[in-house]
Amino acid sequence: MSTTKSESKVLRFDEIDVPDSLGEPDAKNVAAIQSTLKIGELINEPWVRPSPVYKKRYELFIALDRYVALKNTGAETIRCRVMEVSDNVAEKMRLEENLMRKSYNVIATARMWTRLVEVFNAEDDRLSGQVVDKVAMGRPKDAIRRFVESHPVDGKTAEAQQKQLERYRIIANITAKAEKLIIEGRLRNNKRVLLKVGAE
Repeated sequence: MSTTKSESKVLRFDEIDVPDSLGEPDAKNVAAIQSTLKIGELINEPWVRPSPVYKKRYELFIALDRYVALKNTGAETIRCRVMEVSDNVAEKMRLEENLMRKSYNVIATARMWTRLVEVFNAEDDRLSGQVVDKVAMGRPKDAIRRFVESHPVDGKTAEAQQKQLERYRIIANITAKAEKLIIEGRLRNNKRVLLKVGAE
C-alpha cells in the first residue's frame, strides 16, 4: 500500500478516535470476525495514525470492522499498525483496502473507484509539483496511466481500464434521489440503467 514506515503498537481503545468518514461497521462481517476471534488477538491489525487534531491520541483509518469486532469482546486494548500519513494518503489506503476486501453494489463501487482516482491524483500532483493539461476524467494522460498501472481496474488493456474508470465516473454522478428510485426498482446492479441515469 505504501512505503511509509509503520510500527505495531498496543493501544487502549479509549486512545483511538473513529472518524465519521469511516461510516457504519458491517454487522455481518463484524459477527464473522468475532466468531473466529480469541480475546486480544487479530490476524490483521487495524491501521491508525497519530491524531491530526489531538495530542497523544490516534485516529483509525483502516479496518473498522476488525476494530469493532475486538472491542465487542470486552477487550481494553488492541494491537494496531501505526503510520504517519496525510489525510489524502489515509483515504487512499482505506479505499484500496475496502475495494480489495469487500464486495459492494455497482453504485458504491463506482463512487469508491472515482474517489480513489481523485485522491490518488491529488497526492500525485502534490508529489510532482507540476501543472499539466487535463484530459479524460479531468486528469493528465500520464496520471491516468500511473493509476491503472498500480491499481487492479477491470480491463485487459490500459485503454479498457481507462474506459472502465470513465463508466464508474458516470455512475458515481447518480444523485441520492435517483438512487432511491433505482433501489425501489431493484436496478442497483443493472449497469446499463445506471450508466443511462448517471449520464442524464
